[in-house]
Amino acid sequence: MAFSPTGEELATGNDDDTVRVWHRATGRLVHTLAEHSGRVRSIAFSADGSVIATGCDDSMVRLWDTASGTLLRTLRGHTDRVYAVAFGRGLLASASWDTTARVWNPQTGRAVHVLTRHTGRLWTAAFDPSGGLLATAGDDLVIRLWEPRSGDHLQTLAGHSHSVLSVTFNPSGNLLASAGHDGTARLWSVSNGQAAKRLTLVGLPRGWAALAPDGRYKIDGEVEGQFWHVIGMCRFETGELDDLLPEIRQLAPDAVF
Repeated sequence: MAFSPTGEELATGNDDDTVRVWHRATGRLVHTLAEHSGRVRSIAFSADGSVIATGCDDSMVRLWDTASGTLLRTLRGHTDRVYAVAFGRGLLASASWDTTARVWNPQTGRAVHVLTRHTGRLWTAAFDPSGGLLATAGDDLVIRLWEPRSGDHLQTLAGHSHSVLSVTFNPSGNLLASAGHDGTARLWSVSNGQAAKRLTLVGLPRGWAALAPDGRYKIDGEVEGQFWHVIGMCRFETGELDDLLPEIRQLAPDAVF
């Protein structure tokens, strides 16, 4: 799901092949977008909130008018599920299980670049706040940084030991956060490609625990894979982890307490 830039609308993608747009304050259903023919995997609003982009198991990227709910155009080119869509400044990016990412001109629906250096399924893509940098990642364990207007490959960030499921930039654009199926979240210094900080997440029978060098955090419940969206919600109280420390040390022997 995704919020509009103003927070007034919420768009949700569903297993029934539809996208629903809701008015957040009232909970009223505004539009049902029903042109896809597969599970909707990703949603993004344009910077001005006027366009919604969706990616789907049908390998299509579709653009919709937020106000009317009408389909503006269908972007064809991917040959497998589209797991991520993201707007940059005047551009749209998509990432697919076909191992490619594509940069589109959303005004024309034309693919500006096809990014082909990945060797595994892609799960995630994100622009930095300036729109001048694009990050993509997936099953080949690395994060790749691109110049989206030229399509140039700039850098490879390696460190995860399993699929990279999510990437996002901080508001100033100098840090990139990544979360992986290896149970870790990492912060990268974008200027030099070095990991600025490692956050260790471990799965316990009673839920997930997140441990960081600069503090203790906890996550309760089952959040399989969705680490970055919930990390840091609340701190552990002193001694609260004591009963779980033996389990944590077995699962994450290098964790810092």
